[in-house]
Amino acid sequence: MLSDEVPGVLQDLLDEAWNRTEESLFKIPAPKSDGMQVVTVSGVSYNACCNYLERKVELNTDPILTRPGLKHLVVHECYPGHYVQFKMRETMYWEGIAAADVLLSVVNSASSSVFEGIADVGMKMLDWIEINDDRFLFLMNRYRAGIGTGAAWRMHSLGWTREQVSDWLHSQSLAGGEGWVTNRMGFISASSRAVLIWSYWWGGQIVAPIWKCVPVVRRPDFLRFLYGRMHSNTSVAMFNREVPEY
Repeated sequence: MLSDEVPGVLQDLLDEAWNRTEESLFKIPAPKSDGMQVVTVSGVSYNACCNYLERKVELNTDPILTRPGLKHLVVHECYPGHYVQFKMRETMYWEGIAAADVLLSVVNSASSSVFEGIADVGMKMLDWIEINDDRFLFLMNRYRAGIGTGAAWRMHSLGWTREQVSDWLHSQSLAGGEGWVTNRMGFISASSRAVLIWSYWWGGQIVAPIWKCVPVVRRPDFLRFLYGRMHSNTSVAMFNREVPEY
């Protein structure tokens, strides 16, 4: 995708993701004008970053960008991902129906996998996997989370050099180019993110099977349970025990 095409494509995707979230899940407790704006960045060690306080998504333009990839990033960082997570937690806390710990977003904590898992399962929650390119991208993200975790383990546990890890990622990456490998190397080299990459691998595995098993009639209860609490990998599965059927 050409760089001058990205802003228009992103705006369309942001609008549709917001609308789908409200149609498929719940009404977002804010006007659309409160939503996220995208700014492009370069030379950073992440694909995109949700700056909720400034309502900005920082999009890294170094890796190769595609429409399915941008769709995933919009869902992950914005709707029904991180923006909606922060907005729902904030709203539920001020309404007195969520504990104060939901206001925390702590990297490399017990809640990290579920936090990232909700964002990664967003495409399924919105029923927005429409074409083979979307399906491929969904599987590719799972694969990349795995090799990213493997690269971090090789660097920090096995003591491989940066050159060895970079060469291994090149041999495994399949797509994305030099920009993607450089991006991942920067991510796993940063002390604040080296362990976080594990959360992307586990997150989808934790949230997706539970979402699939929850009956449609119980999904409003599950969504309040999911968005309104700090969760660990095991607590999400407690939904059926903790929230009785009405």
